[in-house]
Amino acid sequence: MTMSRDEIAALARARFGAPNARLSRGHDLRFGRKGSTSVDLATGRWFDHEAGAGGVLRPERARPSPQALWQASRPLGRFTPGWRYWVEQRCCAITPGLEIRAHPALWHDGSRVPGLVAAVRDADGALIAVHRTFPVARRPQARPQVLGTGTRRTRPCA
Repeated sequence: MTMSRDEIAALARARFGAPNARLSRGHDLRFGRKGSTSVDLATGRWFDHEAGAGGVLRPERARPSPQALWQASRPLGRFTPGWRYWVEQRCCAITPGLEIRAHPALWHDGSRVPGLVAAVRDADGALIAVHRTFPVARRPQARPQVLGTGTRRTRPCA
């Protein structure tokens, strides 16, 4: 995604404050009393010469609200991937009032993948957050998996 000089300048001002007008030139905005932080308005690259660190300015991706994630999710249907994960792999029962739903496309590690969302509510019952879970297909294990000092044996759900 390419940004205009004005968009890069706005991101730079939001991140570093007011530019040093005396030291800024053309495509190079300078920040700080000595102008030690520079931002290239053509590329969006910035560098702090005092700290020896830099990067690229990018607009932050807006995070959806918990309510929007909850509304975009659907109840767990019988024998769907979310249901299989919850019932067959986690050995949990689907009970009335269970507030876990399937979401078709949650952001995870830079891409959208299906997942489960669980409602987190305050004492009055208002939705304040959602917990995201990304089911992973379980591979059959030939022997117990060692966790810490104990062992865990895989077993079918009762």
